[in-house]
Amino acid sequence: MIALVPMWGSYFVVNQDWGGKVAPIFDATKAYKFLKYLSAKLKDLDIIWMLGGDRPYLTDDAKAVIENMAKAIREEVGHEQLITAHSQGGRSVYDMLKPCDYLDFISWQSGHMGQCYPSWRNTKTDYQRLNLPVLDAEPCYESHPIMNEYFWSRKDGISRFTDYHVRRSSYWSVFSGGCGITYGCYGIWQMRNLKDEQMEIPESAASAYKNDTIPYWYDSVNFPGAFQIGYLRKFIESLPNNTKLVPKDDLIISDNPTGDGHMAAMTNENHDFIAVYVPKSQQLCVDLEIFKGQSFSIYLYDPRYNIKNLLSTGVSETKFLNMTIPEGNLDYVLLLVKN
Repeated sequence: MIALVPMWGSYFVVNQDWGGKVAPIFDATKAYKFLKYLSAKLKDLDIIWMLGGDRPYLTDDAKAVIENMAKAIREEVGHEQLITAHSQGGRSVYDMLKPCDYLDFISWQSGHMGQCYPSWRNTKTDYQRLNLPVLDAEPCYESHPIMNEYFWSRKDGISRFTDYHVRRSSYWSVFSGGCGITYGCYGIWQMRNLKDEQMEIPESAASAYKNDTIPYWYDSVNFPGAFQIGYLRKFIESLPNNTKLVPKDDLIISDNPTGDGHMAAMTNENHDFIAVYVPKSQQLCVDLEIFKGQSFSIYLYDPRYNIKNLLSTGVSETKFLNMTIPEGNLDYVLLLVKN
């Protein structure tokens, strides 16, 4: 299945700081005609339509473009293909487009601003207030320069997001109610190769990052983050009764910071397990009362290698489990499974 962007937001919303070289060419009428044609051509394919991109939709004209694109798709394919919209980082697309009954799920962009963006908060907020699935469709890209928190520029001369940053943002989002996650990589996005050495790359992030060196795409495909996001899926699929997962941070009864040490907990509707993502070594206390006195097994899952370490089984604690997540690795998942 492909998430298809029919036209990027720069074609109908101007932003001089990012993609300002692109002149707006679409209005609501043109967008409707274009999407009628395109969706008719592609109606038999497995597609998720992702409308817009990297822009705020604040004016009536911008909203009308998004609405007309969705209207054209629905007229051609009904509800056989899903529709979402790509937003500017830091903004819920729902707040800009509501009422937006044409969206099948909400996409966030937690993005690349600062080395510790609290992606869990975006997902949790929309999960709690909306009756729609929520997806962080653009967490930080692996090897992407770390940006300033307040301005579209590089934070310093050398820092980049690593597989750890990608992992942390992704686990935060999924454990906070996200219906999934996407993985992005700086070099794959740019698709840089040797032929690009002597030419300017239009819309390149390098223009905003003082001629940053973009990794070659054929090196980037082997970066570790891409494999580790696949492990996240395998971990979720390994959980018992995993089709109805529920974020449950109130199971964490120890101090839970909101910064880089923030922990995110989830269970399922039957409370067959408790899983807590712990981004660094720290003390953790988990409320066990939802297990109703039933014994359980304790695992520490290593998200770097998809290794589930069994620590103990037949544990009889009934009120709480108190433990310190060990040092050495950067992050773990504490997993408690009822026996």
